[in-house]
Amino acid sequence: MTRLRINMKKEHELKTDYLFFAAAWSGDKPFEIRKNDRDFHTGDILILLEYPTPKNYAQRKIKAEISFMLVEFDGLCEGYVGMGLKVLQRIC
Repeated sequence: MTRLRINMKKEHELKTDYLFFAAAWSGDKPFEIRKNDRDFHTGDILILLEYPTPKNYAQRKIKAEISFMLVEFDGLCEGYVGMGLKVLQRIC
């Protein structure tokens, strides 16, 4: 199913468990698997927020573009998507 969106990139802020965030920060996990309750699309921007934030430390963030979408695939729960990420910026 193809959905047409012309010049309508969205930005999504997502809390990300600190263990998974650390793997994304290091580059070992260049993807996200999420419930598609925000209508994600290729080209959208994800702001991954490290959660929970350790006390007295600035919250790290990763800004990434969705470069690939895996939908309705055997092995993914219904309503979930796999998203390939292209990291644009790491923010301390």
